[in-house]
Parts: sequence; C-alpha cells; structure tokens
Amino acid sequence: MHQDDPIPNDPNQDVDLGDPSAFGLSSIAERLRWARKQQGPGLEYYLDSSRTNREADGISDQQYRDFEDGKAIPTPDQLFALSKTFNVSARYLNDGSSPIYP
Repeated sequence: MHQDDPIPNDPNQDVDLGDPSAFGLSSIAERLRWARKQQGPGLEYYLDSSRTNREADGISDQQYRDFEDGKAIPTPDQLFALSKTFNVSARYLNDGSSPIYP
C-alpha cells in the first residue's frame, strides 16, 4: 500500500499498514480520531450517542476528548472498549500495527 492510497473502509479486508506514520497516524489520538470519523458522526454526536456505553466502560466525555487531543492515554481496558465501539483492533489503536480490523 502506498502512502497516498486511501485507507480501505472494508472491515473484512485485512490491511497491512506497515509504518502507520506513513499515513500520518503515529499517535493513539490520531488513530482514535480516524476510527471515530470512519463511523461518520462528528465528535459531539459521537459523545451523545455513545455516552451510556462509554461511561459503563469508565470513559467520560472529557476523558474521550482528552484521548483524541493527545492529553491523556487510555488504559488497556479503555482501549479495548473503544476498539469494540469503532470495530477496529485494540492493537491498531494502541500502536498502529496491523490489522486495522479485528
């Protein structure tokens, strides 16, 4: 996959990202933002619609904002919960390694 190729949105396709920084996704914050945007809604819509599930997993609105802003790093349990929400692998969110989709 070349740096300028679009990132596939097919959850059935196993994608080898290689070096995630080639796509500008070198931090957990950037990968969380990318994963949320793949779901379609803006940040406020996402926060409103996912509040019950996130809070059950111990993630408040402010914590999620801090994760996306790079001000905080999710715990392993929080990262796993977010990976389920976004249907991406926890490993991808954590360090950018492939596959993106579980």
